[in-house]
Amino acid sequence: MGCILWNNLFATSTALSASTTDPTDTSFNVLNVIDMRPYTFWRPDTATGVKYITIDTGQTTSVADAFAVVGHNLSSASSVIAIQHSSDNFGTITTASTITPPDNKAFGTLFSSAVNRYWRIAIPQPTTVKPYIGVILLGEKLTIPRNEGKAINPEAHIAISEGADSKTLQPLGVINRGKQRRLQVNISAVGTTWINESFLPVWDNHLSLSKPFLWHWNTAVSSACYYMQIDPKSANYVTSYLDDTNYRNLTMSMIGRKEDT
Repeated sequence: MGCILWNNLFATSTALSASTTDPTDTSFNVLNVIDMRPYTFWRPDTATGVKYITIDTGQTTSVADAFAVVGHNLSSASSVIAIQHSSDNFGTITTASTITPPDNKAFGTLFSSAVNRYWRIAIPQPTTVKPYIGVILLGEKLTIPRNEGKAINPEAHIAISEGADSKTLQPLGVINRGKQRRLQVNISAVGTTWINESFLPVWDNHLSLSKPFLWHWNTAVSSACYYMQIDPKSANYVTSYLDDTNYRNLTMSMIGRKEDT
């Protein structure tokens, strides 16, 4: 079973703060975790002590059931990350979930739906390595009601390179830009009601604009998730009715950078 994490409380909160921020370089500001760019980072000033990144959503009814981080070194710098929430700015604390990042690639976790005004992630005292985070996602997921209907190749990607030749076609050099995932997601026989009431609002407000999201294609595995966007060259989805108009197939084209480390 898969899901899409797109609705981000961190990006829509009324206040975002970190317990510490590296004072030697303003490029490590905590606001970097909400710009949706995995290559801009928050980093604290020291590698010791518990670190917190906290939001005030301004709403006592703010709901979350999924969490993800993209662009980080948390596996190298720490052990367990806690997702916590509170009604009184952490005078009282409830831990919704904890997760040990398996590596420094994108990871995600699901937990029982919780409602509260204040949310934060807690990074316990790390090693001598300063932790850093590129993107934080926390909010309600869009659950895909069925598994993919065709054979899945989640590691499908191509190498993106640019080369130049001389006038006599002698090779002058190649610039390797990186590897890009190109996924064709095919979901068979999903309910028309789910398409209309759950999928289309997310499509209209986020996916169709080619804004990034986390594609967690196997929610049983924390590392089975990629930071993707709908391919802007063909920003559409395809649905086809089955014999029974209560069910439809759904196809989407996604692209995103393949993380090697």
